[in-house]
Amino acid sequence: MVVLIHEIAHYKVGEYYGVNLTEIELFPFGGVVKIEDGLGLDPFKEMAISIAGPLSNFILLVSGYFLGLYLPIKEDLLNIFLTANFMIFIFNLVPIIPLDGGRIFRAFLSYIWGMKKATSITVFIGKLLSIVMLLVGIYYTRQSHDNIYLIILAGFLYFNAHRERKLVFFLFIKDVLRKKRTLQNKGVMNAKYLTVMETVDLNRVFQEFSTGRYHFVTVISGKGEILGTLTEGQILDAVGNYGNGRPIGELLRSKATEIETF
Repeated sequence: MVVLIHEIAHYKVGEYYGVNLTEIELFPFGGVVKIEDGLGLDPFKEMAISIAGPLSNFILLVSGYFLGLYLPIKEDLLNIFLTANFMIFIFNLVPIIPLDGGRIFRAFLSYIWGMKKATSITVFIGKLLSIVMLLVGIYYTRQSHDNIYLIILAGFLYFNAHRERKLVFFLFIKDVLRKKRTLQNKGVMNAKYLTVMETVDLNRVFQEFSTGRYHFVTVISGKGEILGTLTEGQILDAVGNYGNGRPIGELLRSKATEIETF
């Protein structure tokens, strides 16, 4: 019941923001809400939806504690209720995708470094914590086979983190397309200015792109001279036509040649 309330909280917040949550999967150790087009979800909405689950457990925990002080509730049942909410609250805040903590952490980082880099960092940390959990699980399982669930859980979390890693580039493209739609709809967007050497490839520039900001990239030569400026749109068009391994200086010169020819 506690897990179900946790997942319903996700569902209701997603419904409030107009996000289509396709299904809820429940497991002995928790649950997962599946979001339609979750890869293209706005970071703020992802953070709000993810926080809703642990927040519901925190509210139940505090409510149960105070109700226990004033109502004649059986101590054993109250302890089970409080412990279940506390464990689910803490466990889901661990920064491993697909746990809520992992999604909250990624959404926060995406405001600083963009969805692509934020996902890479979150996946790395998630894998590391999963390995630690696996080692702890092996240690405690040697003492009692009842603790084998830690090994299974570690494997589940590692697999999901690894699967998310494979979607990083797709996440980045979805993030860029969402920004383009936002700019077209609102007509205004915050900008971010980058300065890069002409020898830097487009893939390296991509890693510096942030969520919710339109980018202008100033290219300089080895002597520190300003060669020109490219917009995020021009860089994306170039990646679509030539790939992301092209030096940005080469792209700038080709744009200058096109203007001269015109």
